[in-house]
Amino acid sequence: MKSKDEYILGVNVGHDAGVALVHNGVFIEVIGEERFSRQKGHLGFPHKSLDYIKDKYHINTFDRVVIISGGGRYKTIFFDEEKNKKLRQQRKGDIEDVFVKSILFKYKILHVLNAWKQINKIFKQYFRTRKINQFLEKKFPNEEILHLDHHLAHAWGALAFTDCSQDQLIVTLDGEGDGLSGSICEYKNNQLKRHRTVLAKDSIGTLYGRVTDHLGMKRNEHEYKIMGLAPYAKEDSGQLVLDKFKKILWLSKDSLNFESSFDMQFAHYYMVANNFGSYRFDAIAWAIQEFTESTVLKFVQAALIKHDAKNLSLGGGVFMNIKLNQQILSTCNLEMFNPAPSCGDDSLSIGAAKFGYDTFSDKKTEPIKNIYLGTEYLDTEIKQYLDKLDADKYNVRYFEGGRRIEQEVARLLSQNEIVARFKGRMEWGARALGNRSILANPTMFDNIRTINKAIKNRDFWMPFAPSMLVERANDYLINPQKFLSPFMAVGFETNSEKASEFIAAIHPYDKTCRPQVVSREVNPDYHLLIKSFEKLTGVGVVLNTSFNLHGQPIVEHPADALQTLEQSGLRYLAIGNYLVFKK
Repeated sequence: MKSKDEYILGVNVGHDAGVALVHNGVFIEVIGEERFSRQKGHLGFPHKSLDYIKDKYHINTFDRVVIISGGGRYKTIFFDEEKNKKLRQQRKGDIEDVFVKSILFKYKILHVLNAWKQINKIFKQYFRTRKINQFLEKKFPNEEILHLDHHLAHAWGALAFTDCSQDQLIVTLDGEGDGLSGSICEYKNNQLKRHRTVLAKDSIGTLYGRVTDHLGMKRNEHEYKIMGLAPYAKEDSGQLVLDKFKKILWLSKDSLNFESSFDMQFAHYYMVANNFGSYRFDAIAWAIQEFTESTVLKFVQAALIKHDAKNLSLGGGVFMNIKLNQQILSTCNLEMFNPAPSCGDDSLSIGAAKFGYDTFSDKKTEPIKNIYLGTEYLDTEIKQYLDKLDADKYNVRYFEGGRRIEQEVARLLSQNEIVARFKGRMEWGARALGNRSILANPTMFDNIRTINKAIKNRDFWMPFAPSMLVERANDYLINPQKFLSPFMAVGFETNSEKASEFIAAIHPYDKTCRPQVVSREVNPDYHLLIKSFEKLTGVGVVLNTSFNLHGQPIVEHPADALQTLEQSGLRYLAIGNYLVFKK
């Protein structure tokens, strides 16, 4: 007798809202709301993602719905798109506001005001609870609704990418969620147990975010720019700033927790009040990156020793830092290393769905092996949009039979053309992995300037990433641990003898890279494209950057792809099995 189909839904409400769907123990869909709403880091409830899943799989009722619980995020559950857009466009505080709060911080008045603010927040959350429950009951009238703690969701989310027969340590660190900024968990004998927690006020993730604010960028979005800027600084100038960071946040005596001299949410005001403006911006970037790498590495090492662990998983936004992950991989003697891909809050829905399945079943979800878990459009659907193009501006060519469009894209790349690619299922997460990517010849350093000027408008110091054939990875990467890097989650030193072959896809200063290692088994079409490029050039790498305009989410729909082509300096778009190019 055939067993009943079981659908478990994980929902993240707040920034980076999204949903994940498990069907009979298999993750079949994971998607972020920003792809549909076109609001980067979408704040609120993932209405469109939920509607998409229900329509695609013809689901009227889920067997179980797990929602990431509590915290300030729940006030966003009622945000509409207009409110979302307005909040995303707001600056994190103008100059006058920062100056006033810095004075209040210096004289310890801000701490008192914040205490009253927290009390008021508790009252508001209490009275909001009934309204929230009514909203959820209306949204899921026939489902069992469960709630999961933020950092437990990060832990479950990291676990989803591993073989659950393996005992492992799971470390989570981020800005804040449900009053915590980190945890140390152990998965043993098919049970997840949390041993330690880090309070929100002692958050190294919040400190990094406030440094991002201080340098005029957007926290929760531009931290990667600080990481990319750090190598340019001189160590002696950065050391002065590093010493100041060490005075406000440090590890406990046993190195298994963080302690601070004040709540890290005030770190921006601390920096203004203590004249951080006298330090070079690159020195500040170097200091916070060095502080994060050295402090978190020591924290992780202490946890591994305490629990006698050789298998390690990482979750939470702090571990989006690929240089930190590189340090952990190269320093800790690990048998299994799993820095969860895109492990910020967009991964919470995955953790929620895995918890919802594993906890109430005698089985475990199958490990997620690839993250092409989003939308897909057939050529017949794409053609409807191509038929509307202005024939005076665009040529369209269809590829079928013997010659594949992947081979044509490889030919264009070998001639130093830049090509956007939209094919197959969309990647989940913050990093484009070839199916919604802009591709270029990595041997030509000037392509960095060309892509930035025509399309991306990125900061001059930021590197692009390489997608490389798995069979050629050892030629390009210094990787004694033999770590396979399919998700761009770890940084690597590069082979100096081969660096010229992908000079446009590595860090311009320190020559490290954030590779996607591509196998035929995971993405046969993309592997064929790179293999075809290798046959033409001898280079088994292409430059890969996300397919979007600056400040926008990665494209989701054919209309998004064509709009980006229209509004940018791109000439070529490979969409499905069609090639669109400007005349």
